[in-house]
Amino acid sequence: LFRLLFTATGSQTRGAMCSGDYASASAMVTGPLAKVPKIAAGDDISGLAADAAADAAAAPASPALVPQLALTDAEAAYLCLRHLAPRTWFRVRGLSKGWRRMLDGGAGSQRAAQDGLIGVLLQDAGPLRTANEEIDYAGCVYTAVHWGCTGPLTCLLRPLASPAEWARRPFAVAVAREALLQASLAGDIAGVRAVLALHGPDSPAAGWRRGLEKQDAQKALEALAAWEFCCPDAPSPEARQAVQEALEDMAR
Repeated sequence: LFRLLFTATGSQTRGAMCSGDYASASAMVTGPLAKVPKIAAGDDISGLAADAAADAAAAPASPALVPQLALTDAEAAYLCLRHLAPRTWFRVRGLSKGWRRMLDGGAGSQRAAQDGLIGVLLQDAGPLRTANEEIDYAGCVYTAVHWGCTGPLTCLLRPLASPAEWARRPFAVAVAREALLQASLAGDIAGVRAVLALHGPDSPAAGWRRGLEKQDAQKALEALAAWEFCCPDAPSPEARQAVQEALEDMAR
Protein backbone atom coordinates (compact mmCIF):
# COMPACT_ATOMS: atom_id res chain seq x y z
CA LEU A 1 0.00 0.00 0.00
CA PHE A 2 2.77 2.42 0.90
CA ARG A 3 4.64 1.47 -2.27
CA LEU A 4 1.51 2.37 -4.25
CA LEU A 5 1.25 5.72 -2.46
CA PHE A 6 4.93 6.51 -3.15
CA THR A 7 4.52 5.57 -6.81
CA ALA A 8 1.47 7.78 -7.25
CA THR A 9 2.59 10.84 -5.33
CA GLY A 10 6.37 10.53 -4.90
CA SER A 11 7.57 12.82 -7.71
CA GLN A 12 4.82 15.40 -7.16
CA THR A 13 5.46 15.47 -3.43
CA ARG A 14 9.18 15.98 -3.90
CA GLY A 15 8.52 18.81 -6.35
CA ALA A 16 6.21 20.57 -3.91
CA MET A 17 8.70 20.22 -1.05
CA CYS A 18 11.57 21.51 -3.15
CA SER A 19 9.50 24.61 -4.07
CA GLY A 20 8.66 25.24 -0.42
CA ASP A 21 4.94 24.45 -0.76
CA TYR A 22 4.74 22.19 2.28
CA ALA A 23 0.95 22.50 2.51
CA SER A 24 0.50 21.00 -0.95
CA ALA A 25 3.05 18.32 -0.18
CA SER A 26 1.18 17.38 2.99
CA ALA A 27 -2.12 17.25 1.10
CA MET A 28 -0.60 14.97 -1.56
CA VAL A 29 0.47 12.50 1.10
CA THR A 30 -2.54 12.65 3.42
CA GLY A 31 -5.07 12.74 0.54
CA PRO A 32 -4.63 9.07 -0.50
CA LEU A 33 -4.42 8.04 3.15
CA ALA A 34 -7.93 9.44 3.73
CA LYS A 35 -9.26 6.74 1.41
CA VAL A 36 -7.78 3.97 3.53
CA PRO A 37 -10.62 2.24 5.39
CA LYS A 38 -10.57 2.27 9.15
CA ILE A 39 -9.85 -1.13 10.66
CA ALA A 40 -11.26 -1.99 14.05
CA ALA A 41 -10.36 -4.83 16.33
CA GLY A 42 -11.94 -8.07 15.17
CA ASP A 43 -12.52 -6.97 11.56
CA ASP A 44 -11.83 -9.45 8.75
CA ILE A 45 -8.79 -8.18 6.79
CA SER A 46 -8.30 -11.20 4.57
CA GLY A 47 -9.35 -9.29 1.44
CA LEU A 48 -7.17 -6.22 1.96
CA ALA A 49 -3.99 -7.82 0.61
CA ALA A 50 -5.73 -8.91 -2.59
CA ASP A 51 -7.28 -5.47 -3.07
CA ALA A 52 -3.92 -3.76 -2.56
CA ALA A 53 -2.24 -6.07 -5.10
CA ALA A 54 -4.97 -5.36 -7.65
CA ASP A 55 -4.64 -1.60 -7.14
CA ALA A 56 -0.88 -1.77 -7.51
CA ALA A 57 -1.17 -3.73 -10.76
CA ALA A 58 -3.64 -1.20 -12.17
CA ALA A 59 -1.53 1.83 -11.21
CA PRO A 60 0.40 3.46 -14.09
CA ALA A 61 4.13 2.83 -14.14
CA SER A 62 6.15 5.74 -12.84
CA PRO A 63 9.05 7.07 -14.89
CA ALA A 64 12.53 5.95 -13.87
CA LEU A 65 14.07 8.30 -11.34
CA VAL A 66 17.57 7.65 -12.74
CA PRO A 67 17.90 7.33 -16.52
CA GLN A 68 19.53 4.17 -17.81
CA LEU A 69 23.09 4.81 -18.88
CA ALA A 70 24.97 2.82 -21.48
CA LEU A 71 28.30 1.90 -19.86
CA THR A 72 31.40 1.21 -21.88
CA ASP A 73 33.44 -1.93 -21.28
CA ALA A 74 36.10 0.02 -19.38
CA GLU A 75 33.52 1.71 -17.13
CA ALA A 76 31.79 -1.57 -16.32
CA ALA A 77 35.14 -3.25 -15.63
CA TYR A 78 36.20 -0.41 -13.34
CA LEU A 79 33.00 -0.61 -11.30
CA CYS A 80 33.62 -4.32 -10.74
CA LEU A 81 37.41 -4.41 -10.25
CA ARG A 82 37.59 -1.45 -7.86
CA HIS A 83 36.05 -3.65 -5.15
CA LEU A 84 38.61 -6.44 -5.64
CA ALA A 85 42.11 -6.79 -4.24
CA PRO A 86 44.95 -5.65 -6.52
CA ARG A 87 46.23 -9.21 -6.92
CA THR A 88 43.05 -10.14 -8.77
CA TRP A 89 43.73 -7.56 -11.49
CA PHE A 90 46.44 -9.71 -13.00
CA ARG A 91 44.27 -12.80 -12.80
CA VAL A 92 41.65 -10.99 -14.85
CA ARG A 93 44.42 -9.72 -17.11
CA GLY A 94 45.26 -13.27 -18.11
CA LEU A 95 41.74 -14.04 -19.35
CA SER A 96 42.15 -12.62 -22.84
CA LYS A 97 44.00 -10.09 -24.96
CA GLY A 98 41.07 -7.71 -24.60
CA TRP A 99 41.35 -7.65 -20.81
CA ARG A 100 45.12 -7.26 -21.05
CA ARG A 101 44.79 -4.34 -23.47
CA MET A 102 42.15 -2.68 -21.28
CA LEU A 103 44.21 -2.98 -18.10
CA ASP A 104 47.60 -2.16 -19.60
CA GLY A 105 46.35 0.60 -21.86
CA GLY A 106 48.54 -0.39 -24.78
CA ALA A 107 51.28 -2.66 -25.97
CA GLY A 108 53.16 -2.70 -22.67
CA SER A 109 54.88 0.68 -22.93
CA GLN A 110 55.29 2.81 -19.85
CA ARG A 111 53.34 5.71 -21.30
CA ALA A 112 50.48 3.45 -22.44
CA ALA A 113 50.10 1.97 -18.96
CA GLN A 114 49.35 5.42 -17.56
CA ASP A 115 46.24 5.49 -19.74
CA GLY A 116 45.17 1.95 -18.85
CA LEU A 117 42.63 0.86 -16.31
CA ILE A 118 45.32 -0.11 -13.79
CA GLY A 119 46.33 3.52 -13.40
CA VAL A 120 42.74 4.45 -12.54
CA LEU A 121 42.32 1.53 -10.14
CA LEU A 122 45.44 2.56 -8.25
CA GLN A 123 43.73 5.77 -7.20
CA ASP A 124 41.25 3.69 -5.21
CA ALA A 125 43.77 1.08 -4.00
CA GLY A 126 45.56 3.38 -1.57
CA PRO A 127 46.64 4.54 0.81
CA LEU A 128 47.74 1.18 2.18
CA ARG A 129 46.69 1.00 5.82
CA THR A 130 46.85 -2.66 6.84
CA ALA A 131 49.34 -5.50 6.52
CA ASN A 132 46.95 -7.42 4.27
CA GLU A 133 46.72 -4.48 1.89
CA GLU A 134 50.50 -4.25 1.75
CA ILE A 135 50.85 -7.97 1.03
CA ASP A 136 48.27 -7.80 -1.73
CA TYR A 137 49.97 -4.82 -3.32
CA ALA A 138 53.47 -6.28 -3.07
CA GLY A 139 52.24 -9.48 -4.71
CA CYS A 140 50.83 -7.42 -7.56
CA VAL A 141 54.23 -5.72 -8.08
CA TYR A 142 56.06 -9.04 -8.09
CA THR A 143 53.54 -10.48 -10.53
CA ALA A 144 54.25 -7.63 -12.92
CA VAL A 145 57.97 -8.35 -12.64
CA HIS A 146 57.41 -12.07 -13.15
CA TRP A 147 55.51 -11.54 -16.39
CA GLY A 148 57.79 -8.79 -17.64
CA CYS A 149 55.02 -6.18 -17.74
CA THR A 150 57.07 -2.98 -17.68
CA GLY A 151 54.10 -0.64 -18.11
CA PRO A 152 52.01 -1.97 -15.20
CA LEU A 153 55.18 -2.28 -13.11
CA THR A 154 55.86 1.41 -13.60
CA CYS A 155 52.30 2.30 -12.58
CA LEU A 156 52.52 0.12 -9.47
CA LEU A 157 55.87 1.52 -8.36
CA ARG A 158 54.99 5.17 -8.97
CA PRO A 159 52.79 5.57 -5.82
CA LEU A 160 55.52 3.93 -3.72
CA ALA A 161 58.03 6.52 -4.94
CA SER A 162 55.73 9.42 -4.13
CA PRO A 163 56.44 11.63 -1.10
CA ALA A 164 52.75 11.41 -0.17
CA GLU A 165 51.77 9.02 2.60
CA TRP A 166 50.41 6.47 0.13
CA ALA A 167 52.47 3.67 1.73
CA ARG A 168 54.98 3.31 4.54
CA ARG A 169 58.54 4.24 3.56
CA PRO A 170 60.15 0.95 4.76
CA PHE A 171 57.53 -1.00 2.81
CA ALA A 172 58.08 1.05 -0.36
CA VAL A 173 61.86 0.62 -0.24
CA ALA A 174 61.60 -3.12 0.49
CA VAL A 175 59.23 -3.70 -2.42
CA ALA A 176 61.46 -1.74 -4.81
CA ARG A 177 64.53 -3.67 -3.64
CA GLU A 178 62.85 -7.03 -4.18
CA ALA A 179 61.50 -5.95 -7.58
CA LEU A 180 65.02 -4.96 -8.65
CA LEU A 181 66.38 -8.33 -7.51
CA GLN A 182 63.71 -10.36 -9.29
CA ALA A 183 64.03 -8.38 -12.52
CA SER A 184 67.82 -8.83 -12.41
CA LEU A 185 67.61 -12.59 -11.96
CA ALA A 186 65.10 -12.82 -14.80
CA GLY A 187 67.36 -10.82 -17.12
CA ASP A 188 64.63 -8.25 -17.63
CA ILE A 189 66.61 -5.14 -18.45
CA ALA A 190 63.43 -3.15 -19.09
CA GLY A 191 62.16 -4.01 -15.61
CA VAL A 192 65.51 -3.12 -14.05
CA ARG A 193 65.50 0.25 -15.76
CA ALA A 194 61.89 0.87 -14.69
CA VAL A 195 62.79 0.23 -11.03
CA LEU A 196 65.91 2.39 -11.21
CA ALA A 197 64.05 5.22 -12.94
CA LEU A 198 61.62 5.49 -10.03
CA HIS A 199 63.67 4.25 -7.05
CA GLY A 200 67.29 4.53 -8.15
CA PRO A 201 69.94 6.54 -6.26
CA ASP A 202 69.56 9.41 -8.75
CA SER A 203 65.76 9.36 -8.83
CA PRO A 204 63.54 11.95 -7.10
CA ALA A 205 62.50 9.23 -4.64
CA ALA A 206 66.03 9.23 -3.21
CA GLY A 207 65.48 12.77 -1.95
CA TRP A 208 62.43 11.54 -0.05
CA ARG A 209 64.33 8.57 1.41
CA ARG A 210 62.36 6.18 -0.74
CA GLY A 211 65.14 5.34 -3.17
CA LEU A 212 67.54 2.40 -3.36
CA GLU A 213 71.20 2.67 -2.44
CA LYS A 214 74.39 1.46 -4.08
CA GLN A 215 74.63 -1.50 -1.73
CA ASP A 216 71.30 -2.75 -3.10
CA ALA A 217 72.85 -2.92 -6.55
CA GLN A 218 75.87 -4.76 -5.14
CA LYS A 219 73.62 -7.35 -3.51
CA ALA A 220 71.75 -7.78 -6.79
CA LEU A 221 75.06 -8.37 -8.59
CA GLU A 222 76.04 -11.01 -6.06
CA ALA A 223 72.67 -12.73 -6.43
CA LEU A 224 73.00 -12.59 -10.23
CA ALA A 225 76.43 -14.26 -10.06
CA ALA A 226 75.10 -17.00 -7.80
CA TRP A 227 72.11 -17.51 -10.07
CA GLU A 228 74.40 -17.77 -13.10
CA PHE A 229 76.38 -20.49 -11.33
CA CYS A 230 73.24 -22.51 -10.53
CA CYS A 231 71.36 -21.87 -13.81
CA PRO A 232 73.89 -20.94 -16.52
CA ASP A 233 71.27 -20.98 -19.29
CA ALA A 234 68.76 -18.62 -17.68
CA PRO A 235 68.70 -15.80 -18.54
CA SER A 236 70.49 -15.50 -21.85
CA PRO A 237 74.08 -14.18 -21.84
CA GLU A 238 73.01 -11.02 -23.68
CA ALA A 239 70.27 -10.22 -21.17
CA ARG A 240 72.54 -11.03 -18.23
CA GLN A 241 75.23 -8.74 -19.60
CA ALA A 242 72.80 -5.83 -20.03
CA VAL A 243 71.48 -6.25 -16.47
CA GLN A 244 74.98 -6.52 -15.07
CA GLU A 245 76.08 -3.29 -16.75
CA ALA A 246 73.03 -1.43 -15.42
CA LEU A 247 73.68 -2.66 -11.88
CA GLU A 248 77.37 -1.82 -12.09
CA ASP A 249 76.53 1.73 -13.17
CA MET A 250 74.23 2.01 -10.16
CA ALA A 251 76.86 0.61 -7.77
CA ARG A 252 79.55 3.11 -8.80
